[in-house]
Amino acid sequence: MPVRHYGIFLGYSPLADLRSEGLARHLAAFLRAAEKHEDIQWTVACPLWLKKKLRHLCESEGIDPDRFVIVTPAGRPVLLDLITALRHGPRTLIDAASKLRRKLGFRPKGFAPSGAAAHGLARIRHWPALLALLLALSPLLALALAVAALIGLASVIALAAIRLARGRFQPPPIKQILHSFLGRMPNLPGAPRLFQAALNSEIALLAARANRLGHVKAWYCPAAFWPAFNTIAAPRLICVPDVVTADFAVGFAHATGDSFLESVRNIEAAIRGGSHFTTYSETVKWSTLVEHYYVDPAKVHVVPHAPFTLDSWITVTGLPDAAAASRNYCEARLLQAMRKSNNAAYARNFGNGSVSFIFYASQFRPNKNIFSLLRAYEHLLRRRYIGHKLILTGNPYSMPEVAAFIHDRHLENDVLCLHDLTVPELAACYRLAELAVNPSLSEGGCPFTFTEALSVDTPAVMARIPVTLEMLDDPALEAAGTFFDPYDWRDMANRIEAGLKNRQALLAAQKPVYERLARRGWTDVVDSHIEILDRISATETKGAA
Repeated sequence: MPVRHYGIFLGYSPLADLRSEGLARHLAAFLRAAEKHEDIQWTVACPLWLKKKLRHLCESEGIDPDRFVIVTPAGRPVLLDLITALRHGPRTLIDAASKLRRKLGFRPKGFAPSGAAAHGLARIRHWPALLALLLALSPLLALALAVAALIGLASVIALAAIRLARGRFQPPPIKQILHSFLGRMPNLPGAPRLFQAALNSEIALLAARANRLGHVKAWYCPAAFWPAFNTIAAPRLICVPDVVTADFAVGFAHATGDSFLESVRNIEAAIRGGSHFTTYSETVKWSTLVEHYYVDPAKVHVVPHAPFTLDSWITVTGLPDAAAASRNYCEARLLQAMRKSNNAAYARNFGNGSVSFIFYASQFRPNKNIFSLLRAYEHLLRRRYIGHKLILTGNPYSMPEVAAFIHDRHLENDVLCLHDLTVPELAACYRLAELAVNPSLSEGGCPFTFTEALSVDTPAVMARIPVTLEMLDDPALEAAGTFFDPYDWRDMANRIEAGLKNRQALLAAQKPVYERLARRGWTDVVDSHIEILDRISATETKGAA
């Protein structure tokens, strides 16, 4: 049987954690199912910094990374190393420098390069060349580098002295020295522009690298973030899960600052330049791509994603009481996850693995409706006297109003925000939760909350939004009280309270719907994509001939 070669294009930035990205979880499930197609060789094109992260993602999801060919541009732009180090520097020094600059009204312009200069800086791939150019561009930067170098040198000397005293001295490598002082430099004016220019330049090089792989007959991109993908000459298929940045423009602009407009431009450029698209739902196809961006409906293929199931991560076998062993395992994983709470002082001494709680697994973004969930929960806690905690998985400081609400209402010990959960920890949280909730105002496909929760026998209540009603269209769900109005926190609170009181009845109504959805697997999703890639590669190759 002849082997067909298809490619997957990824351009996530060095700051992205693939294991926490929803799209990356979709990618992991896609790659796991793609392993089963022996007649297809997949090539993953990504920047060099993603190669290690991609392997870690595969390992965490039980995927053989050697089953795929990974190609990258040679080397990486050093400017990205520099700015990444800046962003990971000590927040105290960075924040102090930023506040002082604002207080004095000091806005140095020597390090805010034009587009052409930024593009030139972004393409430099050797440290000496970059440092020489930066020093020549700005005396102020030269002073900052000198101060940072002194701080870094002092740190390295102190570290060497400690190691020498302990009898474990090793000369620090040059890269460690550079990162030591670069990580202590405050944010510089123009750094976001330089970072984006370097990232765009690298993705353009990646697309050029993909163009040289003539044996790859078609390419698939799982996100509409990288317009350079459209410069690939081979047939292309791009996934547009949603465009929430357009639907919630004010919220995302407030949350992401200067990078928001660049993100919107990239997404819209990717859509305008695209030739074939996939989405997860008819809702996104028609309301977003066709009606908003005027994409030809014939070019948009709806491929619903398969459920994410978690039961395999917490199932214990080979013991007399498997159910009790599974619960003990989950409680141990929950206590382990609690150590990742934003409230470290409280979590440090937390030892109740059987605590009652409501659970929502999501990053904190403007479309996720976190603030309304908090209002509903406070009402239930303080007015309805429920004894449950609320466990979330996002970072409250990514949305200042969320962190402020938790602090001002003294909910620090009731609303626990866990971060960087492993898949077993996530599965344990779902299994032990009394109820899962999803208040999101917008999703690209059926929210994963439903299938993740039901896969471990936990019922869920959901926001009544078009895409959810499209996928969960069984009248029994509405009758059981599955849905609430996401714009009315009182209705949300009422549905949560009813779900807690009638948990078994809600679970009984939802389980048959879950079992129907679970018949669709990720192999079906991959098969659908392969059919589309086969079709567009055959059609466009024939047309070119």
